[in-house]
Amino acid sequence: MATAKYKWTRAEEDALRDGVRKHGPGKWRTIQKDPELGDILRARSNVDLKDKWRNMRESGALDAADATGGAEEEREASDREHAEGGGKRRRRDGDEAETSNAKGKENAMDAVTNALFNETQRVKREASAAEAEASAAEAHAARCEREAWEAEKLARELIDEAQRQKVGIPVEGTVDVADVAADLLEEE
Repeated sequence: MATAKYKWTRAEEDALRDGVRKHGPGKWRTIQKDPELGDILRARSNVDLKDKWRNMRESGALDAADATGGAEEEREASDREHAEGGGKRRRRDGDEAETSNAKGKENAMDAVTNALFNETQRVKREASAAEAEASAAEAHAARCEREAWEAEKLARELIDEAQRQKVGIPVEGTVDVADVAADLLEEE
């Protein structure tokens, strides 16, 4: 899972310069594990360090002493790390086709990953919208049920009143149900 990107601080840039001076370019993990520099660079990965160093070198943000840790030294250091780790050394004798093919596969994987991420986000949005609609429908159903219950209660009261009036039991202060029903029908 990717972490959020944020701007490099001056302290982080200085720590990276000090680390390259102390350990050399390409020793990114060593720089990260350095007791003095590790605390400052703890939020950065070794790839972050490598990319930042390259960007600083290309933008001219390094002084002459820092710039001596150039691209060729970085490549040599990177090759040394691969060789020490039992990895395959990168050949410099024109194996660009293999590198290009690998980059093409990596780009294709990135495209598939991005497409899957976008599809996941779309499905999450649709699920959220469906959940909101279901919640609204549930609230509407509850409101309708309450209104039906109140209508049923009113109907029972009207029937009871009609029965009382039919039997001839006068209820003081009441109006004939038939008159009320007729008035209601006329209003509609």
